[in-house]
Amino acid sequence: MAVCRRFTRHAELRLMERGIDEHLVDSVLESFDRLYYDVVRRRLVYAGWAGGGRRLLVIAEEEGGCLTIVTVVETRGFKVEERRVASGRWVCLHGC
Repeated sequence: MAVCRRFTRHAELRLMERGIDEHLVDSVLESFDRLYYDVVRRRLVYAGWAGGGRRLLVIAEEEGGCLTIVTVVETRGFKVEERRVASGRWVCLHGC
């Protein structure tokens, strides 16, 4: 895991719009159940349950030991993940 983490302005706006607290993002980063690599955007996608039935996809870039959170998406299940893997856009690195 990266030594530090920061949020892009876009990610901060999405967290506010979607009512997602930073501690939920940290929870997913610490205990994700699936990790994907987005071959189009060259980003990591951490997927995990964040409590209250919320499944979060945390899209991030890692560079120089720092994880930059690009955006966070809340989903209701695994459909998004399954579609992206089936299309070849995401490659599963862990947990699939």
